[in-house]
Amino acid sequence: GRIAYCTVPKIGGTFNYFRNLRKGLRPFGWHVLAPTVGKKLNALWDDAYADEDCRRVAADAIDERTQAEALAAWLVEQQIDFLIPMSTPAAVSVVPHLPTRVTPIYRCSNITRHAYDIVTEHIEYVPKVIATSQRQYDDLARARHVPLSKLVLIPHGTDTASFTETFEARVSEEGRTHSVSPIRLGYLGRILDSAKGVMLLPPIVENLDRRRVEYTLTIIGDGPDRERLARQFGDNPRVRWLGNQPNERIPGLLGEIDVLLMPSRFEGFGFSLIEAMASGAVPVVSRIRGVTDWIVEENSTGFVCPIGDATEFADRIARLADDRSLLGSMGKEAHRQAIERFSVERLGRDYNRCLSEWRRSIEPRKEPAAWSTYRPARGFEPTFRQWIPESWKGLLRG
Repeated sequence: GRIAYCTVPKIGGTFNYFRNLRKGLRPFGWHVLAPTVGKKLNALWDDAYADEDCRRVAADAIDERTQAEALAAWLVEQQIDFLIPMSTPAAVSVVPHLPTRVTPIYRCSNITRHAYDIVTEHIEYVPKVIATSQRQYDDLARARHVPLSKLVLIPHGTDTASFTETFEARVSEEGRTHSVSPIRLGYLGRILDSAKGVMLLPPIVENLDRRRVEYTLTIIGDGPDRERLARQFGDNPRVRWLGNQPNERIPGLLGEIDVLLMPSRFEGFGFSLIEAMASGAVPVVSRIRGVTDWIVEENSTGFVCPIGDATEFADRIARLADDRSLLGSMGKEAHRQAIERFSVERLGRDYNRCLSEWRRSIEPRKEPAAWSTYRPARGFEPTFRQWIPESWKGLLRG
């Protein structure tokens, strides 16, 4: 079958998910395409990430209905069986107007109001909603009243095979690593405090300095709060900045850190978290209910700390710095669970099983709604929440 997964070829989790989904489903005969719809989204297109399965649709269109009509025609032309709209406005708005051969399937991307609004828009036309974490599943069922018959939980998966060499190299070096060498900390992700909580990193290392814990901190990524974060670190010689890095370099870079720090205020899932686990790094993360505490097993594969608690983060890091055998054993268990729970192969099997079943069991959709009834999806409209500080939202979500 053929699947259209709406995204933009650029750095970020949504496009990474497309590539992992495509790889996982390819052995089962599925072809996954990535349409980028409309002028605004096409302006974000990065040729460095695009490949033959990335397609521009209505690339010059500003009007959303024009985009939606072009997308509907493209889906027919490409003989698409399933549409996963993600956060593309025209793709969500087109759902009632889809030709009957195309089945819309929602995948929830986060634990935010916006993400939940998107996957409950036109819910009467959508037979299945995929949650990627236990938190999303529970919230959609309890707070958004999505019928359990429509909900399915399929966790993220990543190309864990690409981290195997990194993990094996880590294990082979374990016995030669001096017990008092600096513990190597790392942050991988967007440098954005409102979501990622990056401004907690300076207080964490200040706590480590007071405890005289030897460490290095490698920051991989970029974002709007980079300069602000750099000012907080000052001229700390233990901190190095690598900026954005191509995907092929990530396994090697994760192999150079012992502990992944994830001080996020909220996460839909956390690609960097399962990538770090696959590499054998130990995650020390914020406790985001039903997300990080569902991925990380406390005291086994990592540590889960209260959101915004720099002291707790430093306590856990200091413990690992003092007990390198614990660091090694937790890293091995993190790798084992990443392979078992979060591989791209498992992702592909889960999707193939569900999609194949849905093709057989989902009743034919009713005739598409007339274009005269078209309206833009309400989930993309601004609300009073735009005036609430993101830090407050993050604490409430946790």
